[in-house]
Amino acid sequence: MALQPVGTMEVQWKLQDDPPRVKASPTLLRQVFINLVTNASQAMNGEGTLTIRTATGADGAVEIVFSDTGPGLPARIV
Repeated sequence: MALQPVGTMEVQWKLQDDPPRVKASPTLLRQVFINLVTNASQAMNGEGTLTIRTATGADGAVEIVFSDTGPGLPARIV
């Protein structure tokens, strides 16, 4: 039995034109990104917008930000 997709999730990419290179494990980063996208999809029940943005901070640090239109964490957890 094939899995049926639930809803639709739009992905918006807001990436730098020329981001700096980072020293990191591509395999580990890929797993982190998969986990973040999966979490966002589950939080939005497969419907909504996931935005992935890259930036360079004032201190030169590379920033990769994942944000979604899910309901967020309940106040009792935060």
